[in-house]
Amino acid sequence: GLGLAIVERSVHLLGHRIVLRSTPGRGSMFAIELPLGDIQSADAPEQRASRRPGVSLEDRLVMVVDDEVLVRDGMQGLLESWGCRVLAVASGEEALAALARAERAPDAIICDYRLRDEENGIAVIQRLQSACAADVPAVLISGDTAPERLREAKASVYRLLHKPVQPAKLRAVLSHLCSLASKPQASGVG
Repeated sequence: GLGLAIVERSVHLLGHRIVLRSTPGRGSMFAIELPLGDIQSADAPEQRASRRPGVSLEDRLVMVVDDEVLVRDGMQGLLESWGCRVLAVASGEEALAALARAERAPDAIICDYRLRDEENGIAVIQRLQSACAADVPAVLISGDTAPERLREAKASVYRLLHKPVQPAKLRAVLSHLCSLASKPQASGVG
């Protein structure tokens, strides 16, 4: 049912695999395959974060704009597991409202290219940057494969990632974006 569809989409977003074994009359077993960890990775999150090379994502404020609730929720969970603070919204209007309530501008924006009601991710990013009065680093994500849409997205100044985005690739792009942003500061927005 719906629960399995949610699990399948979440597993797919996180780059894992789901396995089904079923025997008629006996039942079904679902398993999620996760990478095997080692004892060193079992320490506290702050210790793991301090050993990671590159820019720390700890306390970085990231705005996620995606009209698909499963994608948005999955992205929020993943970013929070990396130490980010997340503003996750479904549209440009919700993004502007969340930005007005935020204590500071985001360090990065992750925006779906095609949103509901013909809303375009490029225009949403530009509106958010204008509201922040800053060139906030941003990336577009898209599951769209139409050639004209891909040309439009690639012609923008924003990096384009294709759904499903692999977590390692997203982390690398986000680290790069955050390296372009200034360090987190407490300042008002709007």
